Amino acid sequence: VCQKLYDDKKNYIWLATNHGISVLNRNTGDLYYNVTSNIGLTSDDIKNITTDDAYVYAATADGTDIFKLNDVMGSSAPPKVYITNFRKENKSITDPGDTVIFNYFKGFINIYFTAITYQSPADVQYQYRFENNADWHDTKATDISLSDLSPGIHNLLFRAKKYNSSWSKPALLTIIVNPHWYQAIWFYILLTIILVFTVYYMLHIRIKVIHKRADQRNILYQKITELESKSLAYQMNPHFIFNSLNTIQQFMLIEKQEQGLNYLNDFAMLMRKMLENSRKPYITLNEEIDFLKNYLQLEKTRFNNKFEYIINVDKLLLDDEIKIVPALFQPLLENAIKHGISNVKDGKVSFTMERQRDLLKATIEDNGVGIFSNTDKKYGTQKKESTALKVLEERLKLITTEKGEAGSITIIDKKQINPIDNGTIIQILIPILT
Repeated sequence: VCQKLYDDKKNYIWLATNHGISVLNRNTGDLYYNVTSNIGLTSDDIKNITTDDAYVYAATADGTDIFKLNDVMGSSAPPKVYITNFRKENKSITDPGDTVIFNYFKGFINIYFTAITYQSPADVQYQYRFENNADWHDTKATDISLSDLSPGIHNLLFRAKKYNSSWSKPALLTIIVNPHWYQAIWFYILLTIILVFTVYYMLHIRIKVIHKRADQRNILYQKITELESKSLAYQMNPHFIFNSLNTIQQFMLIEKQEQGLNYLNDFAMLMRKMLENSRKPYITLNEEIDFLKNYLQLEKTRFNNKFEYIINVDKLLLDDEIKIVPALFQPLLENAIKHGISNVKDGKVSFTMERQRDLLKATIEDNGVGIFSNTDKKYGTQKKESTALKVLEERLKLITTEKGEAGSITIIDKKQINPIDNGTIIQILIPILT
């Protein structure tokens, strides 16, 4: 409680309070000094005050005090701060130095500190802050409480000041909090490694299961494909067998028994090859070419040598162990002979095969009536679509689906290329199987 204010019109403003005399700088208004009973006043309850050039006159509740200001003023140097001790739970450590270490931190810690001064120690002010925090926290107490410090290094700063001093140089206390075992870096690294290996192992098992199922599906699909391919091959065989038996019958009717027996013998050998090949999902290209040669020779005999045939296959293909689906080309050659050149003088049919990148290119060419003739039912004529072509397209679709490579069949009427030319060209592209 300010009971009197006195302005000496020179240096100071004097405040008479019930807690001593406060001396303010007249120009700045800052507190210059506090004079209390701790340094010799009769009483802290000051009723009135005045000064002259030499003395200060204070009327107190217990008498009048007369003194020189310089006689009671002490040093204005800031006090030094000391860390006296700290307490964690029930453990107390005195004079801990400038560094304390905890294995891990949980709960509260109390830190005690002080500043030594022989002038008004009750008026000393304190501040503290963490080094990475710009804000100082004021306190009149000489201890602070901290809780749940995170693992790491924490630098705590303390400083103090007297009523007539600046802030002291901060005292540093380094608090090192070691992590618990489950907070340590090595634990996180180990946990990450375990997690990575666990995920890898689970993915590995999952991929193995997927591959196993895919292999099972592929095996099942291959079996289905083989069965379907054989089924399609069996659909073609009866037509050829019927025509051959018809030919044998004709030889017998016209009493050409020797030719009939020879033809029957060749036919039996061809049928044996056909049956052997039909049991296999794939045969070699050499086996297929031998089969086609035997077949064309039988057909030439059946038609009384009315046509010529040529088989031309790239020798490099025959040297390789290339495999194809059996009975793939015979139905097309049969169509070329029956519907193309059977009623043509000097008929010719050719079969050629070459490699085109990763595919086999087979070409069947005849000089017959052509696919757009209105007088016959060849291949895809306007009257009826060829069963052989439909079956071949289905078989090519199976091969393409199984191997993941494209196959195709192209039919060209020679008149589209040259109006005076007759006949048909069939080009077949199939994946190379080894």
